[in-house]
Amino acid sequence: MVRQYQVVLDPQRLRAFNIPHGKVIDSIQKANQETGGSVLELAEAEYMVRASGYLQSLDDFRQIPLATTDSGVPVRLSDVAHIQVGPEMRRGITDLNGKERSPAG
Repeated sequence: MVRQYQVVLDPQRLRAFNIPHGKVIDSIQKANQETGGSVLELAEAEYMVRASGYLQSLDDFRQIPLATTDSGVPVRLSDVAHIQVGPEMRRGITDLNGKERSPAG
């Protein structure tokens, strides 16, 4: 499995700080300076296109600033989300008679 950083937002904490989802996404993208990635299909094969960003650890993600409270205290990503490392979403699967098969056969 390919590992990836996962941000699990807490809707109640977002509401408490009045931070929309779009602001979180924008802040992460700006902090990471990562360019877009997607899937390129050529000759019936899929190729993942990615660019690595600056964020290298869970703490890097936790420290991303999202906003400031009225009293001037910064609201960071760790204040409104749980950040974890997990498996990347699988892009495809094969099966035989409804039973999963590994790519090797």
